Amino acid sequence: MEVYVAQENLKRGLELVRGAASTSSTLPITENILFQTVLNGIRLTAYNLEVAVSIAVAGQVKSKGAITANAKTLWNTIGKWPERDTTLVDNGKGLAVISGDRKVVLESMPAVDFPPVAVVGGNGVTIDKEELIKGIHMTEWAAARGDNRPILQGCKMEIKDNKLTIVSSDGFRMAIKEVPVTVGNESNSIIPALTLKLISKVLTTKSNNIQNLQYVVDEEAKRIGFSSDVYMPALTELIIVGQSITGTYPNYRQLIPTNHTTIITMLRNDLLAVIKEMKFMANQGSGIVRFELEQEQIRLTTKAERVGEYEQKIGVTTEGGVTGKIAFTWKYVSDILETMTGDEVTLGFTTVSSPGLWWNPDDVSYQHVLMPMFVQW
Repeated sequence: MEVYVAQENLKRGLELVRGAASTSSTLPITENILFQTVLNGIRLTAYNLEVAVSIAVAGQVKSKGAITANAKTLWNTIGKWPERDTTLVDNGKGLAVISGDRKVVLESMPAVDFPPVAVVGGNGVTIDKEELIKGIHMTEWAAARGDNRPILQGCKMEIKDNKLTIVSSDGFRMAIKEVPVTVGNESNSIIPALTLKLISKVLTTKSNNIQNLQYVVDEEAKRIGFSSDVYMPALTELIIVGQSITGTYPNYRQLIPTNHTTIITMLRNDLLAVIKEMKFMANQGSGIVRFELEQEQIRLTTKAERVGEYEQKIGVTTEGGVTGKIAFTWKYVSDILETMTGDEVTLGFTTVSSPGLWWNPDDVSYQHVLMPMFVQW
């Protein structure tokens, strides 16, 4: 194999796919990037057995072939090289990378040992790139991390009624975001939150030209795929394939409160500022902040035994009851407020023990259900 590529394009391709390479694995070849010659260049693929990212880089193919090399070593070796034309050669001892007066030969593993990446075919839907990024950003962080319930480590992706609904929950909070899509087949899948986070990172790479992506679900094979014909100049045919999680996701629609006896609307940045001021005191205790509605104000308090108490009031507008109280973990409230957009945030609840529903009154496509904390009032 021998291919000539522009150093700039090679770096962009490596930066794009290397996040999908394993960093520690019982299958060492998954720590490598697969280089395969194609008609007008070379395809780079990384695959950690959960998610694969692949991109075609334009170049001049002198001889066909395929080879693998360690992603981390490759990036740390040539990542800061000056941008010159580069030659990739399988010289029988490894992958030789030659650029100007620089040359490095990296040990390789046989390309035939690289795990095959399944093709996800079928009819899919088209999703706006920015809307997908926003949907992932507003939900993936609420999924469980290191939990013994694998289902909650994933995000539910539901295609229905020309909408992609992304749902994540760790059992204490639940984020729901609706993203518009083109008409297509209804589908359901559960994708690991870390996979979605990687997909978002790929899509937010600077200078990419993606506007829309094709999203395909193979429910029988438990795979999902994203693709785009054009990524950026000289980088084409982006393919992302991920494994979905087997199981049944909780019926999230039944968990969204629909009736509220108390509805409070606050300035989002004002509330966030108070929560951040309180976090030090809250962390000395149980991490809880109490919300107590008093006419057109809400009193926020947090306490820490043998440390003290912090209290502050902010103005609100209300619907329903003019009194009400509920308590939440400050960190969860802060996460919601930092994720939301808009000037205002609304909280609806019924009792001190019922879930609270948070939403932006100007963007009903995003909601967040938060379980209250039990406190002695």
